[in-house]
Amino acid sequence: MFHKILFSCGLMIAPFFSNLYAEEVLIFTEEWPPYNYTEKGKITGVSTDVVRTLLERLDKEYKIELLPSMRSSDMVTSRAHSMMFSMFKTPEREPNYKWIGPLTDGSIYFYKKKGSNIKIENFDDMKNSHLWICSRHAGLVHRLLQKQGFKNLDDSSTNGRQIYRKLLAGRCDLAISESDLGVRHILKSFGLNIEEVFEKIPFPIIKADLYLVASKDFSDAEIQQWQSALDAIKSNGVYEKIIDKYN
Repeated sequence: MFHKILFSCGLMIAPFFSNLYAEEVLIFTEEWPPYNYTEKGKITGVSTDVVRTLLERLDKEYKIELLPSMRSSDMVTSRAHSMMFSMFKTPEREPNYKWIGPLTDGSIYFYKKKGSNIKIENFDDMKNSHLWICSRHAGLVHRLLQKQGFKNLDDSSTNGRQIYRKLLAGRCDLAISESDLGVRHILKSFGLNIEEVFEKIPFPIIKADLYLVASKDFSDAEIQQWQSALDAIKSNGVYEKIIDKYN
């Protein structure tokens, strides 16, 4: 009789724990326009729109929280039932998470002003001491520039808006900070069209996609559900409409 009572109680509380598990899943992101950022108190952006579309398609109501960059990535490795976007997929990071994507292209290129007579034929041409390159004072791109041997940096800027304003004003020859979507977003806020004012140099400092990652306690079956949902919206035109909204 005692075993039957336990079994019956287990049946009764199983749905409770199932719901509790669903409520415990949190999705983290950071302030990084145009992928994820706050506008009028709401988290928005191209990656945010994609993730919310996937949540709707999968009939899930997971909460999205915005945290500082390092904290959000730490949460996914330290907290069970956690997810995060938008993350570059690198060989070093790959074993630490389960990956869903790509959400979008996050490659980062150098830009020059349209009509500039600067000739760049290969990556090393940009290290020429006669060229002045505006970049952030710290972060992934800055570390890569230093690792690649760039000495000709104006790295006094703290954000992309400052960097591309300097390029527009002729205070540097080249600028690098954001992805294509990021540069478009900044110039749009200035009332400018990227094709009218800038030219992209076809040698990226980063060539990588951005992903949604999950803590490793997620089952492979769950990850496949997310991936299948993403593949579906890419094939039915929904994904393209989201991307076009931010171009």
